[in-house]
Amino acid sequence: MVAGIAVFGGANAFDANTTRDESGEIVEAGGLGVFAMEVGDCFQVPIEDLVQSVEAVPCTEPHDAQVYAKFDMPDGPYPGEPAIY
Repeated sequence: MVAGIAVFGGANAFDANTTRDESGEIVEAGGLGVFAMEVGDCFQVPIEDLVQSVEAVPCTEPHDAQVYAKFDMPDGPYPGEPAIY
C-alpha cells in the first residue's frame, strides 16, 4: 500500500499562501492549509485522499468547492460521521 500527503502551493496544513483583501476574501490564488481555511473560502477539490492544503482561488473564478461551515471537534478519538452531522 502506498500512502502520501498532497501539499498544494507549498502550503502546509497551517499556511496561507494566498492574498486576501481587507474583508478577508481571497483575491489571489495560492496554497491554503486545511487548518487556515475560513468560511466562504473557495478552492479546487484535490483528487488525493489525504491532503494538508488545497489550491484556494478567488470565488469570482471557477472553483469546485466552498467552505460553508467550520467547527471544533472535541478531544479524543474520531467519533465517526454520524456524531458530527
